[in-house]
Amino acid sequence: MKLVRAVSTEFVECAVKSFNPATSAPIDISADVVQVAFTAPGVDPVAGDWQTATWTYPGIAGILVGSGTGGLVLAKGDYDWYVRVMDNPEETVTLVDTLRII
Repeated sequence: MKLVRAVSTEFVECAVKSFNPATSAPIDISADVVQVAFTAPGVDPVAGDWQTATWTYPGIAGILVGSGTGGLVLAKGDYDWYVRVMDNPEETVTLVDTLRII
């Protein structure tokens, strides 16, 4: 579980990896579109839930969360945290963790 204070503004980040199934070699996905969604626990994301994220480091997707300038403002509570990597034709969606805003 990732904790973020409601008065804080910080990057929420997760590792995202992709491998060639034939060789097990890592694949560079840094040019792929990455998005995140935060939903009520147990609820799958829908089209309007997805927010643009960035590659903050190679293989690390992140989004700024919080009340400060540019942050995605979320009310206090628990959220299922998803990441989606879009690489034509694939759109891989992964449940990352729980995000708790306190």
